[in-house]
Amino acid sequence: MRGGKRGGGLWLYSVTLTLVATLLVLAVSLRPPQGWIASVQEQWAQWFPEPRTLPLVPRAAPTPTEPVYEISAAYQESGLIKGQATVTIRELDLDNIPFYLYRAAGGKITVQDVKVNGKEVPVKQASGEFVLQVKKSTSPQHVTFSFETQLPQKPTRAGVWQGVSTVSYWYPVLAVARDGKWVPRPEPLGFGDPYLMDVGTYRVTWNAPVGKKWYSSGRLVAQKTVEDRQVTTWQAEKVRQFALVGGPFTERTFETRSGTTVHVAALRQAGVEKTLPLAQSAVSTYTQTFGMDLHPVLNVLELPQGTVYAHELPNMALFSQDLWGYDDPEHWIAHEIGHVWFYSSVGNYETETPWLDEGLADYASLLEQERRLGKAAYEQTIAEAWTRFRQGYTYSPYPFGTPSGVKDGKTAVPYGTYATSQAHYYYNYLRPILMYDDLRRQMGDKLFFAFLKQYYVKNRGATATRASLEQALTDVQPDAVARLKLWLDTPNDRLLAQVGNK
Repeated sequence: MRGGKRGGGLWLYSVTLTLVATLLVLAVSLRPPQGWIASVQEQWAQWFPEPRTLPLVPRAAPTPTEPVYEISAAYQESGLIKGQATVTIRELDLDNIPFYLYRAAGGKITVQDVKVNGKEVPVKQASGEFVLQVKKSTSPQHVTFSFETQLPQKPTRAGVWQGVSTVSYWYPVLAVARDGKWVPRPEPLGFGDPYLMDVGTYRVTWNAPVGKKWYSSGRLVAQKTVEDRQVTTWQAEKVRQFALVGGPFTERTFETRSGTTVHVAALRQAGVEKTLPLAQSAVSTYTQTFGMDLHPVLNVLELPQGTVYAHELPNMALFSQDLWGYDDPEHWIAHEIGHVWFYSSVGNYETETPWLDEGLADYASLLEQERRLGKAAYEQTIAEAWTRFRQGYTYSPYPFGTPSGVKDGKTAVPYGTYATSQAHYYYNYLRPILMYDDLRRQMGDKLFFAFLKQYYVKNRGATATRASLEQALTDVQPDAVARLKLWLDTPNDRLLAQVGNK
């Protein structure tokens, strides 16, 4: 009996060795290129999937040209600005150097003494731009010129009104190059943002009469008074233009945990007190939801009655006193603060993708509403938006029931596709907020907010495109990209047939 057991044990031992040897040979000969451990891990991930993690590593995506502007300007209370500028282009990839002139209605900009690297060059003048006729070069190009700008005495985005000076688009702006050519200056339609520009670095010396408090797109680095003039120097990095607003403001200031100084200012103390808690709520919501503001300063300014009801400038959220008479002033103030994240920190070419910054800034304002007033308030706003959408009514600030005027449009189209403000609001504001709400319900909050943060962090300081948004969604949940494209590209009648039963 013992001998029989020993023989059976030897046989089992032999079979085991043979099996192990065979497995070793197969393991070596059939080894996958990535190795067995990686292969098993990959198979395990397919069988037991987990939510994708968020790689919060910023991606370097510089814009085609990031010029450096050095501007010295003297301002008069009449709205007259006389300045000198040096614009440095690190490398000129194309022939010629165009500059856009964004004249305010009723204003003017004239340019003279234009030189490149200290030498006069031929200049071709046009109504909306001027072009320096030079050859491309790998060496830096230093463009110098003097300019004179007259702001209108009107309540426009750039103008002087009731003691407040809004100084925007007030100097020649280097043109944008796309697809191997310079892009002509976009034509304004009287609404929206017909502006195209790359981010740049600015150092601006501003000489103005004493008596006004000035806010700008940059941080204040020096200030002095010379007789009856106040001379201030400002510095800004990675902003799409440099703007200033001056007036007899009163203000409250607070600091964020990330080091941004937030100025809340108005012409009356009551305006400051109404705006301050809303600004604090919005800044806190956006910092937690998306990430830190790229820039060290943020200005929330209430302007006089009659001015543009609400609009953004780099690192500035501006609104008129009239806005408090609207049904939803908090919405639009939060919207303009949202532009500090989506337009100032994450930029885009507004004339190419107007829906990209407007849709995100507006959806951000709904997230602020949800946090401040609760989920029910958010759901009520979304429900009203769905009613407008199904009925073809345009978006707030227009009264409920105002037709959009375009039945078969879509969202992912350039500025100027729609000839009216009503259609502009419908396709660039209303459809995008419903798109983001729809994605949120499809993905769930965890993945949806990971997607928004992915887009923000990966593109902060750069010029984002539609592809940037799609990539962020692919990073988090690839299956949702088709839903995003459905909302962006489908004509409205067909889109309503697919999603309008919500």
